[in-house]
Amino acid sequence: MADENFYHAQCQYYCRERYYRAMQLTASEAMKKFGQGPAFRFWFSLSLAMEGKLQEAIREFENTLNDSDLQLATILAMMYCHQLCQSVDRQAVQQLDNRRREERKRAGDRALYYAGMFLVLTGHPDKAGEYLDRTLKMNADAVDAWVMRGWVEMYAGENPTKAIDYLDQAEKRNNRDISLLFCKARYYELHNDFTNAQSELNQVVAMRPGFVPPLVEKMKVSMAMLDWDQSVDMMNRVLGTSPHCIEALRFRLIGLLTRDGNYPEASKRLEEFVRNVDRHEPHNPPFLLECARLFSRTCGRNDGVLDFTLSMAEKAAQLEPGRAEYLVEVAYQNLLKEKTREALKFYKAATKQDEASMEALSGIITCQLIDGDHQVAQQSLEFLKETQKSLGYTADILYLSALLARKQNKSPEEVLGLLNEAIETHFRSFRTLSLGVQYLIALNPDFLLLVVKDCLHYAPTQG
Repeated sequence: MADENFYHAQCQYYCRERYYRAMQLTASEAMKKFGQGPAFRFWFSLSLAMEGKLQEAIREFENTLNDSDLQLATILAMMYCHQLCQSVDRQAVQQLDNRRREERKRAGDRALYYAGMFLVLTGHPDKAGEYLDRTLKMNADAVDAWVMRGWVEMYAGENPTKAIDYLDQAEKRNNRDISLLFCKARYYELHNDFTNAQSELNQVVAMRPGFVPPLVEKMKVSMAMLDWDQSVDMMNRVLGTSPHCIEALRFRLIGLLTRDGNYPEASKRLEEFVRNVDRHEPHNPPFLLECARLFSRTCGRNDGVLDFTLSMAEKAAQLEPGRAEYLVEVAYQNLLKEKTREALKFYKAATKQDEASMEALSGIITCQLIDGDHQVAQQSLEFLKETQKSLGYTADILYLSALLARKQNKSPEEVLGLLNEAIETHFRSFRTLSLGVQYLIALNPDFLLLVVKDCLHYAPTQG
């Protein structure tokens, strides 16, 4: 049973970290080792769903639809798949929802746990709390439910620090549970207690030598601590064990781009990275999108790097047709390559999918300003500012306002005031993040350089 729990912990980790093909391979390996048990079949089916293979996933979920422990989670998963289909079978969704209501009334503790787990892993922790609370009322010794309840509190609770109370309850019952140790490490990391985060991960390393994920997490925590040397040591240790580990290869690229500024070498390494992603996570649009954002914002507009990031964004958009955020990224990548006409085409395509997309509307205004359509840009910007007035202006809107003011020859005081406000708003948006992938994407050094260049227009000249 201990080995089975280890495989469950791996599946959960890979799903949470969005490595869906790794999750699929782990579930397949577990089924070969332990037989076609329903829990691992559920993990396998879920991996297909997360890769966007919705019809195949729905067919696979039929295998666990009548299992008493997994029935409720399977119903939720099938509803999830149907709702993501381009053509939604509303009759099937309604039938499943009716069945969900019935099963929810008579579900046992395991059924409620798996339902809550599914909701957490698919981005709905706010809906999972009720299922997990009922689980714990029925079975207070369910360690996995205490851990999952900790994840809920961490990401959707009114008081995130309360998460540790749930994790303490799990620890009293089994202090060697791998999922618990991962969860505690993430809790400490989110609260900038990196020493304790490393301590929890060290326990996993000691329990499972050769298991790569805790080493990957130690690499990330070391980076958050600004300890580059230890991060590099962890990266080398990971690559020594698993030469094709995507996360370690990604970290190596981060170092080349942000610490070394070695763009030619980064461009060469990107080719290797893309090959590994194609091989090991071939159907993972969110990961491709994240990598396109990460590397393009930190490469100083190096053409070689941008060729790869544009390709990643385009592939993500092809895998997720009709998604506005993917089209926006393709547009932005073209803008970085100074292909304004192409950028405008994709920004407009994004607004057809989501007419309220602020990123797409801001992008269209940027293209208009670059092309010299100042009057049209002014009208578009005034409309955008009106819609955002109650929410407060984003850094993008403030920057576009400054850019328009400069092109209209407004006073230096007005332009610089808007630029300063844009920078302050920009930094406020990610002040709680520690150094890592999400921090670098949010930091967006390319945006900061644009603001600096505009400020330099008003720098005094030496005479």
